[in-house]
Amino acid sequence: MVIEFLNVVTFSGLARLFCVVVVLSSFACTADNVSNDVPDDTNSNKLQSVRELLQLNERKWNELNIKDYDFELSASGYLLAFDSSVTISVRNGDVESIRKSDGKEVSSTRIYEQYSTVERIFKFLKEVEAKNPYRLFVAYDEIGFPTYVDLDEVRGIADDELTLRLSNLQIRE
Repeated sequence: MVIEFLNVVTFSGLARLFCVVVVLSSFACTADNVSNDVPDDTNSNKLQSVRELLQLNERKWNELNIKDYDFELSASGYLLAFDSSVTISVRNGDVESIRKSDGKEVSSTRIYEQYSTVERIFKFLKEVEAKNPYRLFVAYDEIGFPTYVDLDEVRGIADDELTLRLSNLQIRE
């Protein structure tokens, strides 16, 4: 009797799994039937790789030739001693200052170096993407400015995650 009960439970579990697979397969099939009348560059149904999005947004940013700007950066992960948020001022493509939220300059800028200009962030992202990380998600605004980075280089390894939040971009003239 116990053996029969286990067989029923096992079959029931397999039946549920089969139903889930069928449902997911049906969903996937309907996604293929979506109309492709929208031009490729605006077709939200087409997924782009992290590399393609990175190249596209770097090109957008570079075409604007922005050399003077300020932005806020907050970062967590990698066991880095980041202040909660800093404002980075870039003039003529070079870092002019890195200030804490209270307006005081950061005493050591070394930990911010690879994130201190948009160009350096793009360089960092290309290096990371080339290593094929477990997870790399990057969000950009309409001009190619990266606004959010979520990185986990190796699955299952603690303390290798990094989250960057970039905001309040102010372009200076």
